[in-house]
This record gives sequence, structure tokens and C-alpha cells, in this order.
Amino acid sequence: MGLFSGKKNNEELKKISDECLQTISKYIDSSTDENRLNMMFTKITIFRMKYDKKDSLFQNFVDRKKREQNLERNRLIILQMDDLLANILSFNDSEYEELNILMNAILPPQVANEKNGWNSFWRKFFELFDKGSGKK
Repeated sequence: MGLFSGKKNNEELKKISDECLQTISKYIDSSTDENRLNMMFTKITIFRMKYDKKDSLFQNFVDRKKREQNLERNRLIILQMDDLLANILSFNDSEYEELNILMNAILPPQVANEKNGWNSFWRKFFELFDKGSGKK
């Protein structure tokens, strides 16, 4: 039985991850800070490369085809973030910690602290995690 076996929890996780991704996407689409965008792209790409081994061969093939459809940097950042959020349940505790450190390092405070930003996603994710494991 999966951690988020309840349909309601899966729907809640999808909703909060979509909201977070939308907030990050808005920032990426409106940002003129080329250095930050390049840094985000590089760090997220390195993180994804490190954890791509967790995906099946088929999933890696699908991800690659998605990335090849549009090789524009901002779209690739969003695609990689979407993939990270979609696979977040396959991470272990140290990987969660590393992801949180990464996101806090690359996202400006106004995005991390926005209503549907990273910090809100992270808090809600662990509330669902606790519910799924029976802690709450």
C-alpha cells in the first residue's frame, strides 16, 4: 500500500504541487534576471540527473521526449520542476532535505514565501505525508 494510497490525498498532493509549479512558472516567465535563471536551470538539471536513476527506462524516455519538444531554457526549468514534483514520493529523507536546500537556494524569497510558493508546498506536503503515514 502506497503512502498516499487514498485518492483524496493524491488529489490534494497534485493540487498543491500544481499551485507551487504555477507560482514558480510565473516567476520564471516574468523574470529578467538571466543569471538567476541560468543558475536555476543548471542546479535543477544537476539534481535531476542525479535522481533520474530512480525513474524507469520508459519514464526516462518519456521525459527526454518532453524535453526535446522545446529546448528553451525557461520551459526546460518548468518541465524539470514538474518532473521533480511528480516523483517526489520516491525520494528518501536525505533527498527531501537536499531538494529543500536546493529550492531555498535557487528561488528568491518572494517566490519561496508566496501563498502558493515553495514553503507553502513543503509545509502542505509534509502535512499530507504525516496523514498518509498515520501520524496525524
